Amino acid sequence: MKRYIDTDLWQKQWYMDLSLKLKLLVRYMYDNCDCVGVFTPNWRLISFLIGVDVTEDDICELNNHKVLVEKLENGKFFIAGFVEFQYGELTTSCKPHIRYMEELKKHGLYERVCKGYAKGINTLEEQEKDKEEEKEEEKGLLGGKAADLPLNVPTSAEECMAAWNSLCEQTGKLAKIKTISDGRKRKLKTRFKEKNFNFEAILKAIPSQPFLLGSEGWTVTFDWLIESEEHYLKVLEGNYKNFSQKKGGGRYGSGTGNASEYGDVIEK
Repeated sequence: MKRYIDTDLWQKQWYMDLSLKLKLLVRYMYDNCDCVGVFTPNWRLISFLIGVDVTEDDICELNNHKVLVEKLENGKFFIAGFVEFQYGELTTSCKPHIRYMEELKKHGLYERVCKGYAKGINTLEEQEKDKEEEKEEEKGLLGGKAADLPLNVPTSAEECMAAWNSLCEQTGKLAKIKTISDGRKRKLKTRFKEKNFNFEAILKAIPSQPFLLGSEGWTVTFDWLIESEEHYLKVLEGNYKNFSQKKGGGRYGSGTGNASEYGDVIEK
C-alpha cells in the first residue's frame, strides 16, 4: 500500500530523542498499519524484523516522549493523526474516503476522527459542552481572552484567514484561501494553545524570507504554516532568509537549495 511519508520526522525533537529501537518501531508502525492507522501487534515478528526484543512496554515508553499510539479495546493500536496526515479532512464527496470512513467505523473511531470528538466524549452533556467551547473559540477566546492579547493579533480562525489573504494581496506571490474548513479549525485550535503561536508575528516574518515567496520554486501555504509548531517556529526564527545558500542536508534549517526537494511539504 502506497502512502505519504513524513520526511520531516527526522528533524522533530521528540523523534530525535528516541532510542534506535523506538525509532525503528515508529517506522514499522507507520509502514505496517492499515489504511486508517490501526495495526495488530505481532511482537515476535516485530522483534525479528527490528533485530532486538520489542514488547508492549516499548509503546508506553514511546508515548512518554510523544503520545502517538493508543491501545484500542480490541487489543489493536491506533496511530493518532495518521488519517489527517494521509488524506486530510475525510468527506463523502471523495469516493476513496468512503472506504476509509467504513474502516474507521469498524474500529469504533469514526466519531473521533471525522467529527473531532475526543476519546470519552459520548454523552449529550459532554457534546454540548464541547460545542459551547467551540463557540467561545470562534469568538476569539482561544488561548486566553482577546482583551489580554495585542490588538492586531488574530484570535479566531476567520481572523487568521483574513490576515493570511491580506498578506497574499501585499506580496502577490502567495495563494489565498477561500474558506476555513473543519480541518483547518481543528489545527488552529491546537496552534492557539501553543504559547509561541502569534499569527501576526508569523505573517510579518514571511516577506523577509525569499524562499517562502518562491525564490526556489516553492511558496509557503496557509495549511503548511498551521500544520505543526515546528513549521511556524522555523518561520519566526528566520530559517529561510538565506535558505538556498545553506550547505548540508536536511529538509528544514539547512538544505541544498533545490526546490524540488521541498515540494511535497505543500501536501502536509
